[in-house]
Amino acid sequence: MYSPTLIANGITWRLKVYPNGNGASEGQHISVFLEMVKGIQSSQTYEYKIEMLSHVNSGQIMRREFASEFEPGECWGYNKYYRIDELIQEGYLLPENDTVNNYSSYINA
Repeated sequence: MYSPTLIANGITWRLKVYPNGNGASEGQHISVFLEMVKGIQSSQTYEYKIEMLSHVNSGQIMRREFASEFEPGECWGYNKYYRIDELIQEGYLLPENDTVNNYSSYINA
């Protein structure tokens, strides 16, 4: 699944989400990656964080922060962003609706 694109400082980004995991984490973790869709052709390091909000506790946020070197088309993030069973227990994932709450990402060049 892809998020809508976000443009920051002339660079186009989107989240790439595997709700049931990716690779070795399949079926156990949600996998989340940040992809540079369009941007500067040379490699640059960017700091970013990916957050997920709880459905049941609006003040509860799952946050991962990174610094990675990107070029257009590259993705960086986590194969094991968070365990699926813990997402359910902590209110981030509502299995009856098959939904997770809003993802957001913040990017600093």
